[in-house]
Amino acid sequence: MDSGSKWNNERTSREGVLVINRYDWIIQCGKEEEERFEEVPDELEDSQFRDVGLYNSLGIVDYGHGEKQIAEWKGKTAKERVQPEHGAWFYIPNGEYMFARFGFDDAHSAARSFLFFTTNTYFDQTTFRGLSKSLRLKETPEESFERKLREGYKYEGFDMLNKMVDSTMEMQQIYPPRSDIFEGRPVESECLGPYDKNLHILKEADFEAIRVAAETLEIPSLLQRPVFDLLNEMILSYLEQFVIPASTEDSTFAAAATLCPKPGTTKDETYHRNWVKTYVVEPHKDPIPGFDFDAVGSRIKNFLEPRCRNGSLVNNNGFSTGIASIVRYLVAELLKDASPVSRDNKRKITPSDIRLGAHFDKEFRSMFRLCRLYWYGYS
Repeated sequence: MDSGSKWNNERTSREGVLVINRYDWIIQCGKEEEERFEEVPDELEDSQFRDVGLYNSLGIVDYGHGEKQIAEWKGKTAKERVQPEHGAWFYIPNGEYMFARFGFDDAHSAARSFLFFTTNTYFDQTTFRGLSKSLRLKETPEESFERKLREGYKYEGFDMLNKMVDSTMEMQQIYPPRSDIFEGRPVESECLGPYDKNLHILKEADFEAIRVAAETLEIPSLLQRPVFDLLNEMILSYLEQFVIPASTEDSTFAAAATLCPKPGTTKDETYHRNWVKTYVVEPHKDPIPGFDFDAVGSRIKNFLEPRCRNGSLVNNNGFSTGIASIVRYLVAELLKDASPVSRDNKRKITPSDIRLGAHFDKEFRSMFRLCRLYWYGYS
């Protein structure tokens, strides 16, 4: 049984599920009640007050019987409150981080079910009266990943990406950065791509050569195509947004300066920009087995030529090969950034890991911000 989404979204709405997470609980009270909470001494909060029933417990009662049931529960500890006829009393001792799920009818007008659990609720050891098996099958994270792949789960990661973007924007409001402000999610009409797949720069053998040389985690066979498409689209958007303007310069050194017009303000920015400059002027630096810089450079040239003005550096084969070196470097770094995300989730590299890894890298957030597939997928 799949656990569904961790956040309220279109899917949970369709299924009639209301998600309540650990920070969603709200105590609504007036001024008198607020003053009463403020008067509770610290030593009481850590002992007797915890036993009153405000912690690790919750009562659900039909609306018409609420006042009567509250009166019956009043003054009793969580352990003393009996199950009501028109509701339920939930008590989980020492259950830090409480979560819940409401299940509604098709009209979304009445709740049919309520599930109350903690971060330490093991659903593979939990069942309901009348069921002969646990709510979930016991499986390792790796087994869960492989099962979801077989079931067609795409691991696109849009929900998590959007959540991280919102969090980044909120932090900028609290702690404004001195430079390179993240502009947030672009509207779809601003974005570049998706491109004709015949224009994609890197082939499967190129990706594997880069991955092996970078010593990153593997990409599962069922997700190779979406991962390769995403990386190719990110690279093409980078070429269109940054390389085409740089190609108007009169030398590769000037183009390198245009691609990296100022020094980085962080360690990551400085690291990326130094390597980008190096590869433009030293196209064959750091060769890797199985990666044909000249062939990749030729495909880059085929993409850039119709989009660049006559006399641009695109006609210089050394420039295209230098851009191929940059592409190799960027893909290797994207896979490296994705690997810790994958490792934390005990899985191989997925499109979700590519998206999140790029978002966590401040320089990459800027480089690939206008890639449509990164934000919106093939919609």
